[in-house]
Amino acid sequence: MTAAAKSLGISAPALRKRIMQVRPDLIGSGFTSPNTEVSTVDGGFSLSGRTVLAAKPTDIWKARFFALKPGMGYTTEHLADQWGNSMDTVKSKAKRFKALRYVEDAERPGCYMACIVHPETKGN
Repeated sequence: MTAAAKSLGISAPALRKRIMQVRPDLIGSGFTSPNTEVSTVDGGFSLSGRTVLAAKPTDIWKARFFALKPGMGYTTEHLADQWGNSMDTVKSKAKRFKALRYVEDAERPGCYMACIVHPETKGN
């Protein structure tokens, strides 16, 4: 509207006022025809039980932990190397998603080592 008013050499409010005098149905309607019909759309999906956000999150950690094979344990060193992050970062993110567990070392009974698992893995 501003560009149109400028090309006519008048102010935008003046152009709006003139349009209201001639075609009041155009103002505020996005300049669509009053006879526009809206068709229905099919093929959608239910949002029930899903998290709906206004913007795409930048957090990639949830997908990484849920992509781990259930029933498998991974050392923090291995995942840090695979994912290109520090061991401290992987360990802290694993805690956040409840994917950090401690397992007894098979070679040293009584010694426990940290491991990363699929977040839905049962255990204390």
